Amino acid sequence: MANYKDIKGTNVQDIEGNPDNPLNGQLWYNSQLRVVRGDLFANAAWATGGNMNNGRATMGSFGIQTAAVIAGGEGPGPFSPQGNGAEEYNGTTWSTTNNIPVAKREMAGGAGTESAGLICGGFSYPPFSIKTGTEEYDGSSWTSGGALASGFRGKMCLGQAQTAALAYGGNSPTTPVQTGSEEYDGSSWTGGGTMSDGRENAGGSGTQTSGLAFGGNPSSPGPGTKTEEYDGTSWTSGGALNVGRHGVRGGTQGTQTAAIAMGAPGPSSSNTELYDGTSWTTSTNLSTARDSGGGGGTQTSAIFSGGSPTPVGTSTEEFTNAGPQTVNIDVD
Repeated sequence: MANYKDIKGTNVQDIEGNPDNPLNGQLWYNSQLRVVRGDLFANAAWATGGNMNNGRATMGSFGIQTAAVIAGGEGPGPFSPQGNGAEEYNGTTWSTTNNIPVAKREMAGGAGTESAGLICGGFSYPPFSIKTGTEEYDGSSWTSGGALASGFRGKMCLGQAQTAALAYGGNSPTTPVQTGSEEYDGSSWTGGGTMSDGRENAGGSGTQTSGLAFGGNPSSPGPGTKTEEYDGTSWTSGGALNVGRHGVRGGTQGTQTAAIAMGAPGPSSSNTELYDGTSWTTSTNLSTARDSGGGGGTQTSAIFSGGSPTPVGTSTEEFTNAGPQTVNIDVD
């Protein structure tokens, strides 16, 4: 990073605030903040965020890095009970909000925003009970929405709007991993396209008409590297992940051509990959290995909270992709 000696003697623009479209390498003096600022290229990085109030994994999640929601899930330890608690994140601190109507676990993802979002599916144990319900959030309270036609644990839910969600995959003790998908219009679920390979506990990003499914426990033999893309009617094959995994999470506000895959069990549990609509490339690792947590945000600004194993149950990490960033310049 530049310091005062590096810029001494150069012409530095004095403006009130920041320029609308700064150029990479540009410096200026922000007279409001009384600091020298610059637009500099930064490498991709994970940073520590605020801790959740209650540790959990396999919860539903949606929103962006500065306005995220998590709900339900299971507490630390194997075969721990599911919960109905929910929390909101403002980019710094998690705070508890109203509970979801039904305690459940084994969800993957969610749809919408902090003020208009949803989670779907899941199950509870003991006794074993598959959940088909959809829970909708308005920024304060939860209400029950339309029921899934087919409830399965580990069923992925994605979408950038509460009224246009997509759910796919999942399984149960008596059924194989599923290939079917369903579409939600804010009121009811209807059948969607069929994937070539079923999966459960997978990752996803995008929208109901431009969705992305990746990883997960597959229905066919293999390491769980497959990616499929949805156009609102049918699924087609996309680029394979470099590392096969289940328990992976995506940024719920990501897109089909700009997605992030975060975490996994085992040796690759800190791995992060980025998708450009054609292929996945490896990015910087999570600081703490984890899987089956709460994902949110976009490829350039993601969030990953909680998850397994037990020691990471309350922690949060925030991702910033490589690229130009506005930073303060040290002039000491």
